[in-house]
Amino acid sequence: MTVYILVFVEPDGIRTDRKYMDMLCAMYGYQLEYIDKTGDMDQRSGNVRSTLDQAWADSKFSGYTWVYFDGTNGTINLHDYRHPVDNVVYVVGSDFDGYNRSLVELNGDILKLKTKNDSTDLHAAGVVAAIVNHRYYQLERI
Repeated sequence: MTVYILVFVEPDGIRTDRKYMDMLCAMYGYQLEYIDKTGDMDQRSGNVRSTLDQAWADSKFSGYTWVYFDGTNGTINLHDYRHPVDNVVYVVGSDFDGYNRSLVELNGDILKLKTKNDSTDLHAAGVVAAIVNHRYYQLERI
């Protein structure tokens, strides 16, 4: 089973809790990767790209299902979503500028998180925690 979580690195002033997300993904055996338009992360590490287009072009994701999170425009609640069993990339867009493209261009399922107060102001670390936990309880629980 191969699962990737792809998270946008935020510009200065918006915190991305990388250590927490690393720990969450490691707990479930998922791979965490980044899109860093800020240039703060070392692109040579192999898990950092500067654009979403670079991730789409990466042959290791060929044939994968892409799942995007958009708190405002998502069409499916994570609560109701049936996760792909294998070969999936979950993408958490930037809190600052989303995906910086129209949702039509995303070519995948576009999810949102249902919260008690219908908040759309969700930070990446919280979204990653919801993804990994929901996926585990739906598909992998023993």
